Amino acid sequence: MTSRTTSLKTTLFYSLLGALLVVYIFFQARFLLAGPILQVNTPTDGATVTESLVTISGSTKNISRITLNDRQIFVDKHGTFSEQLLLPMGYTVFTVAAEDRFGRETKEYIEIVRIEEQPVLAQKIGPKLTREE
Repeated sequence: MTSRTTSLKTTLFYSLLGALLVVYIFFQARFLLAGPILQVNTPTDGATVTESLVTISGSTKNISRITLNDRQIFVDKHGTFSEQLLLPMGYTVFTVAAEDRFGRETKEYIEIVRIEEQPVLAQKIGPKLTREE
């Protein structure tokens, strides 16, 4: 084996190793580069509800802080959150905001309408029973 072949193989090896290292670094940093990820699962945007208590839940990734209507809330170790709020009658907008450690922020707006529950009329199931004497 000549020294030129050995030199070429060495250069090729280190070039390949360097390229793999760069790919690995970008793969590991992909979440830091993407910024905060926020997903609100319930309630759906534009929902109409009759209950006064609503549960807002969802999941996050790559955040350092999360707020619901400018009030800090907390996530569990899996990145999920769940908060209960009282709804007034009518139209309400909730804002869920998440921020990463670099100051990048994302927001979700949830619009909910609370209406009065309509009374259920009693239905006649069968003929009226009478006692015969």
